Amino acid sequence: MVRETQDVQVASISVVNSGRASAKNVEIVFNWKPEYFNVWPIRLFSENVHPDGRFSVHLDSLAPKEVFGLELLSVNRNLPEVVNVRSEQVESIEKKMIPQVVVSKQIAGLIVIIMLFGVFSLAYFILFVLEFALK
Repeated sequence: MVRETQDVQVASISVVNSGRASAKNVEIVFNWKPEYFNVWPIRLFSENVHPDGRFSVHLDSLAPKEVFGLELLSVNRNLPEVVNVRSEQVESIEKKMIPQVVVSKQIAGLIVIIMLFGVFSLAYFILFVLEFALK
């Protein structure tokens, strides 16, 4: 059914192996199958629907420091929540993330120099005031 206005929901899920060893048999479990989903980077995976209606994406392994991403999209429906992420070795830890603006190294260096100038100016001002207060 086509509505006058459409409600589109999107989510980006990143699974990162932050350990030093490969994670074997990684499974990402959702409440239900998302309407549309995409994996990044492109790699071989399998998907399963469990008897209770939950949906899972299965990877054979995830190398150390490797990132696996799932992009979810739903039109006029809610997105499923991630129920669990696990591997043979360990259960996952959820960490909420937000996008961040990244500035160039030159601007970051300029900001550091200005902040250092401010710290030294404040220290000089405090010493200047203490010199007159102690006289």
